[in-house]
Amino acid sequence: FIFGFLPILTWLPNYSIKEYLPGDLIGGITTAVVRIPQSLAYGLLAGVDPINGMYTAFFSPLTYTFLGTSKHVSCRTFAVISLMLGSALEKYVTAHPFVSATNESVSSISTTMANTGAISPELTAYHLSVITSVTILVGLIQVALGICNLGFVAVFLSDPLVAGFTTGAALFVFTAQVKYCFGINLARQKAPFALVKTYIELFTRIKETNIAEIILSLITVVVLYPVKLLSVKYKKKLHNIPIPIELLVIIVTTVISANVNLNAKYGIDIVGAIPSGLPGPVLPDATMWPSLLSDAFSIAIVGFAITVSVGKLFAKKHNYEISPNQELFALGMSQMTCGLFRGHACAGALARSTVKESSGTKTQFSDVVSCVVILLVLLFIGPLLSPLPKATLSCIIMVNVRGLFRQVLQLPRIWGLCKYDFSVWILTFVAVALLGVDIGLLIGVAGLLLTVVLRVYKPDITVRGGLGDTELYRDIKKFNKAKEVPGVKIIRFPQSPFFGNREALQALAAETISARRKHEATTPCNGGYRLGGSPGGVKFNPAHSFHTVVFDCSGWIFMDTMGMEVMKQICKDFIGAGLQVYLASMQPDIMTRLT
Repeated sequence: FIFGFLPILTWLPNYSIKEYLPGDLIGGITTAVVRIPQSLAYGLLAGVDPINGMYTAFFSPLTYTFLGTSKHVSCRTFAVISLMLGSALEKYVTAHPFVSATNESVSSISTTMANTGAISPELTAYHLSVITSVTILVGLIQVALGICNLGFVAVFLSDPLVAGFTTGAALFVFTAQVKYCFGINLARQKAPFALVKTYIELFTRIKETNIAEIILSLITVVVLYPVKLLSVKYKKKLHNIPIPIELLVIIVTTVISANVNLNAKYGIDIVGAIPSGLPGPVLPDATMWPSLLSDAFSIAIVGFAITVSVGKLFAKKHNYEISPNQELFALGMSQMTCGLFRGHACAGALARSTVKESSGTKTQFSDVVSCVVILLVLLFIGPLLSPLPKATLSCIIMVNVRGLFRQVLQLPRIWGLCKYDFSVWILTFVAVALLGVDIGLLIGVAGLLLTVVLRVYKPDITVRGGLGDTELYRDIKKFNKAKEVPGVKIIRFPQSPFFGNREALQALAAETISARRKHEATTPCNGGYRLGGSPGGVKFNPAHSFHTVVFDCSGWIFMDTMGMEVMKQICKDFIGAGLQVYLASMQPDIMTRLT
């Protein structure tokens, strides 16, 4: 039990310094260099100060090192999770306005920033209280799901759904940075059509653009984007270590801002005072939890689904296993640690995990190395970043969401593989883009469940033929060399018989019997005839008469009472029509119950 609860006890005693330490050192330092600028940026995206993103970058991987089962997942700030946190913050502050010591009510974030672009220390503390409270609630949900062995909930978020969701959310991530690049304090719009409303307001107020801020943003993007592309193109020549262009841009713009005084002379918004050292623990405000529960649950499920999918990807590549339930527990404890120490919700990100893996990481110890580097920044370098322009952080976010937008390139392949998955991708993306992150996710899940129902109602029933002298049988429509056995029809019904597909089975049986009795009266269909009554209709060749039907049951993993009754009746009907019927490759336990 202890080894399952603390996976570090399984790999640390066997840690080989000679074999693992060099890769872990390089991987840890490389990941930290990438993590520092992005953590500052995603803290801003979550609605708190950039330094809070750094706290997340320190505490989340440190906790995950002890509890996580993946060697390569980089657990830390993630753009989509930060966006969902910012959305939860806005909704809560709108419903529960902050009241200052002077009883002045502030109904929303945008109200405070409308004129000055600055947030008072009291309001900042209130926002942080909301974010830390929702983060700990996310952690509690994930820990509870992990303890109850409910890691299978990730099944309900398929890869196409997650891809469509994150691509739609990327539009919001990108749009949220526009105000910093243009220097216009745009109000956060409410769903539906929040994106449309935001850009309408932007173009309406375009004359308010801060020219200096726009120039700074353009220069930053022009520097960042090509170098990121070059880093990918020459990945092997760079020994899988990315060019730390983001860190260099932060250093350069901070130095320029401090020496030129960009804030005072040109009105460029800067990060402001950054405390040094590690924060003390703060307890969550549990009175906020009822209002934050729905947002916390969405963040918990999305964060886990993304993390476990990344973990499985690298586990398969490097031939080891991860435990979804332990990952839930590890991620939940990481959230709770972050929330207690003024951080925000985290998740495993594919891009940063790829950097971690490709730079030579062998074990979770690389996260300890990364945390040491970040700790040095927090102790000694943090306050020096106070002149850093927020536009620089925004440009870093905008360039990094490129990877999420590139998921659109998957669509032609998904269309060719499965039309249902393509529909789920498009539906989720459009719903998120138009109706908002939360409602879009619900619609995506509903659409996914609908496709499951449709697949059950319209199963892909096929006729199988033998491949030459082998014992392999394949779909005769897809394999030209597959030939039917004379007098025998081998039918593959791809789903386990149960109440949901009984009508498809009954229709298939009825028309098979009809085809047997009325070969000459069948409807021509490209040299054959189709069993049109069954929702996945099967094409037979009328020249091939048959006296035997074989059901390929290799895909049947269960059978409920209605499924058993239907199959028994089908066997009786086939025998009554003069057909022999066989059930091939059936699971022994199903056969026992059926007989």
